This record gives sequence, structure tokens and C-alpha cells, in this order.
Amino acid sequence: MKESLLGVGLPEERDVLRCLGYGSHSQPPHDEVFQKIRECVGEAGRIGAIRGAYIASPVKDIDEQGIDTEKGKILSVKLARIAPDAEKIVFGLVSAGEIFDIWIEAGRSLLDSCIRDAVGTVLVESGVDLLLAQIGADTGLKTSLPFSPGYCDWGLNGQELIFSYFPSDSVGIKLHRDSFSMTPGKSVSFVTCLSSEMKTGNPCRHCSLKACFMRRAT
Repeated sequence: MKESLLGVGLPEERDVLRCLGYGSHSQPPHDEVFQKIRECVGEAGRIGAIRGAYIASPVKDIDEQGIDTEKGKILSVKLARIAPDAEKIVFGLVSAGEIFDIWIEAGRSLLDSCIRDAVGTVLVESGVDLLLAQIGADTGLKTSLPFSPGYCDWGLNGQELIFSYFPSDSVGIKLHRDSFSMTPGKSVSFVTCLSSEMKTGNPCRHCSLKACFMRRAT
């Protein structure tokens, strides 16, 4: 396992607005929202660091149902289509830590708490991007976009497979086995496929949910 602090910078205002549901075609928010975003972004920069960890594992087989790994099968037709020639699979964890959850809960109003939550989401997403870049540099291979349990056709119980690769409480994350949720709340678990040639790395091209605010350009 390789664990590291991720040098995530301050989130962009447009990314926070996206997480709040303000798309390119929606009405712009009230000035109070912009002001609160700037306040929360400044506060978030003083809270703490984003931590990440990953473990690379060989791919045993890829078939129409998913990807076979050393500790179990990722049951996802879409993931199997993303990287049919994957050489390895990487299991990753990223978290903003418990202190970030405390900061969100301490919001002084509903608006404050919602914006703090969105800021946390953007920071952890940026942490995932940085960890993917680190994985690519460390392995010399190309990475697919991250794919998480509960995303597309991979069930939330896929959390058990991811966490089976890590020591207990890696990067401070605890998995709740009854619900497959994670503590701290601003945490992400994911897999990414590795290959010398990643031809179809974007899972969004296989998804029919065109209006998804998280959709990436295809």
C-alpha cells in the first residue's frame, strides 16, 4: 500500500456551484451564495490535508460480467467495457478526515452547511484526481477514470472488496458493513484500471443518464 498527503489547492468557485446544482443553463445564484462560497473556501484552506492511499493488483480475468481480481470479482458490465485490456486494477481511498465533518456540522445556517458540504466534495474529488496522477507516474501506465461502488451498475457492496485490500482504518476511513457507508463522510473509495493503452477510459460514454451533473465530456 502507498499512502500520501495530497497537495489539493483551494476549490474553484465554479466547481462548488456545480456541486450545489447550478449548471450552465440554470439561473445564477444570489450574491449571498457567492459571498458564502468565498468565505467557506477560505475557511476550508485552513482545516487540514487530504489523504490518499492505493494498492495495485493484477487483473485475473475480464469477461462480460466484470473484472476478476485476486480477492473477488467486480460485478460491473460497464467497468469491463471501459478497459477491456486492463493489465492491473488499482484500489484507492481518499479522505478529508474527521475534522472536515466537524466543520460541516458546525455550519451556522442551512446555506452555510450546504456550501461547506459542497466544498468538501470538490476537495475530495480533487484529491482523487491527484491520486490518479500519482498512480500513473508511479506505475508508468495510463489510468481509467475512477469507478466507485454505487456508480452505474456496480452495487454498494463492492465496498467490501475495496476495503479488503487495505489495513483497518487506512487514511482514517472506517467502513460501516451494514450500510457500506464510510466515516468520515467526505471520503471516496474507487478503482481505476491500468493499461499501457487506455482506449475507452470514460465510463460516462456507456451511461444513459444524460442530465447527470457529474457527467464528464465524452
